[in-house]
Amino acid sequence: MNTNPLVSIIVPVFNLGDYIDRTLKSIVGQTFLDWEVLVVDDGSTDNTPALVQKWANRDERIKFVRNQRSKGVSGARNTGIDIARGDWIAFLDGDDLFDESALETRVSASSAYPGCWFIGGDFIKFNSDEDLSGHPFSETNAHWRACVHGDLGFRLEPTLIFDPIKHFLVASLTWTGCVMIRAQLLRALSGFSEKLMSAEDSHLWLRVAASVDQMLFVPKSISYYRQRLSSLTNSGSPIYRDAVAAYQDLLDDPLFIGHQEQLIANIRAFAHSNTFFYRRHGQKLQAIHSALHAIRWDLFSCLSWKNFIATLLFR
Repeated sequence: MNTNPLVSIIVPVFNLGDYIDRTLKSIVGQTFLDWEVLVVDDGSTDNTPALVQKWANRDERIKFVRNQRSKGVSGARNTGIDIARGDWIAFLDGDDLFDESALETRVSASSAYPGCWFIGGDFIKFNSDEDLSGHPFSETNAHWRACVHGDLGFRLEPTLIFDPIKHFLVASLTWTGCVMIRAQLLRALSGFSEKLMSAEDSHLWLRVAASVDQMLFVPKSISYYRQRLSSLTNSGSPIYRDAVAAYQDLLDDPLFIGHQEQLIANIRAFAHSNTFFYRRHGQKLQAIHSALHAIRWDLFSCLSWKNFIATLLFR
C-alpha cells in the first residue's frame, strides 16, 4: 500500500528561531492532513534546529533535514525536492505563514482540474504577527488583477490561465509560498538554479510556466508573506540584482525559443533599474557596470547611452 503523502511542503531555514514556531504551527493547523514537511536547515547557528526538532518529535509528518546541496535557499529547497515523497510539492519560507486552508484549497482545485500541474494562489504581505489583515496581492498589482480577474470584478472560482509563459514574461503570476507543482515536473526541470543568490524563484517559475500550457490560479489568499527589514529582499541591494543573470541564463534555454526578444527587453529594463538604484546610493562603479550591461543588449538605444553618460558624469 502506498503510504506516501499527497503533498510535500519544503521549508528552508537559516537562523529563524524567532519565526519558525509560528510557521510550523500554521502548517500543523491545516484543514488538509495528508502532507509531510521537510524543514531543511542551511547551517543555522541559533536555536532553529532545536525548535524544529521539538516539532519533529511531536509530529512524525515533520522531518528535520540538514542541507546536502550548495549553501543558500536554492540548495536548501533542492535538498527538499530530492527527498520529497509527495506527488505535489509546495513551498513555505521559514518566516512566512499558511492560511489554514492553504493546502485544502489547492488540492481541491487540483482534483477539479487533474490535467493542470502548476497551481498558484493569492497572498497577503504582512510585517506583524498581530495584524494579518491586508489586501490580496491580486487586488493591488495591476498585472495580477488583469490576468486573474479581468474586467469581471473579482473572481471567486479557480481560473485557468492559458499559455502562462506569455504572462510570466511580463511579471510573475505567483509567489513561492503560493505554488503547488507536480514533483515530477520540478525534478524534470532540476529544481532551483544554485548559481543565483536571488531571483532563483522567478527563474524557476518562468521555466515551469514555459513547460506547461496552463496554470490554475486560486483566487484566495492562501499564504502570508512576511516583510522583514533583515531579509534578503530588503538587504540594500537592487531588487533586480540577479534578475539580469537569471534572464540571461534563460536566453540559452530551449524552453524559451521564440521568446528571446522579450527576455532581452526585460534584461535591459532590469539593468536600467539597477543603474538608477546604484546612482541613488552613490555606488558609481556598480552603476557604470549596470549601464554598460543595458547598452550590451541594445547598442543603438538612445536611452541606454543617455543613462551611461549620466552615470559617468555622476559624482
